[in-house]
Order: sequence, then C-alpha cells, then structure tokens
Amino acid sequence: MLAWDVVTDRAACGAGLDAVTKEVCGGVAAGLSRLGAKARFRPPNDIEIGGRKVSGSSGYAVGRSAVLQGTILLADEVRDMASTLRLSESALRQHTTCLEIEIGAPPSMALVIEVIAQGLAEVLGRKPVTGHLHQNELALCETLLRDEIGANSYVLRHTAVPA
Repeated sequence: MLAWDVVTDRAACGAGLDAVTKEVCGGVAAGLSRLGAKARFRPPNDIEIGGRKVSGSSGYAVGRSAVLQGTILLADEVRDMASTLRLSESALRQHTTCLEIEIGAPPSMALVIEVIAQGLAEVLGRKPVTGHLHQNELALCETLLRDEIGANSYVLRHTAVPA
C-alpha cells in the first residue's frame, strides 16, 4: 500500500473540501491511469477502477490550506485485509481491487509515485519537483510528532465522537 498526502491552497481547487477532494483525487486517478488501469474519482472520496475501490482519502480544510490524505492498494493482499478487518474475503474482493490485479503485475513504488506526481501536477497546474527535506524540517517534524500530534491527548481530542 502507498500512503499519500497533498497539502494545497484551497483557492487552487475551489472553496470547500469537496472541491479539493474532487480535484486531488482526480489527479491521483489520472496518474494511475497512466499505468494502463482506467481509474476515476468516485465521490465522496474514493478512486475506483472498474467499479472497485483502489484508493480512499480523507482530509480537512482550515483557513487557506487543505490537506488530503489517502492510500492506494498496490498488491493483492485481500486475504490479509479481510482477516484483519474481520470481513469475508469474497465480499472484500467484490468492492476493492489493487494495481497488481488491474495491470497484471505489482508496480514499483517509484513508478506509482512518479505517475501520481504527474497526474497531480497536471490537474493542479504545477511542475513536480523531487527533493529531500532539510535537517531543520525533519527536526521540526520530530518535535511536532513527539510533543503534539503524536501525543495521546492530541489524538484523542481529534478522534472523539460528539455525544
């Protein structure tokens, strides 16, 4: 499985999270289609191939920014997924697929990242740039994880279901 994250200016896609989701997932689907699988966005937050889910996403929008996160199923691991989720394998296979099944072989992670970057660049009107985080950026991430977003108080505060 590949997990992906996109942070964008909301104005680039439209005002609301639904518009951002449609635009970003459309870009991811366009990228996946470059692999030979006809992927498309399925509202509210999925990407499908042949009517079966290959990717799901969620996100939030605050101020000018929007963050969308998702996963893409690369290899056929439905048996393990079904066991973990306590679902029947046949039911899960009816509703999900993976790139390995759709294109005949598991694609390399590097190739999937490349085609997704290309698809996103097209729909967002950007040029993909490959790079690495600087040490100060990595240090900030570690600090935020340790002191804020990785703390139980943060996780529980943001996952609590209102009564």
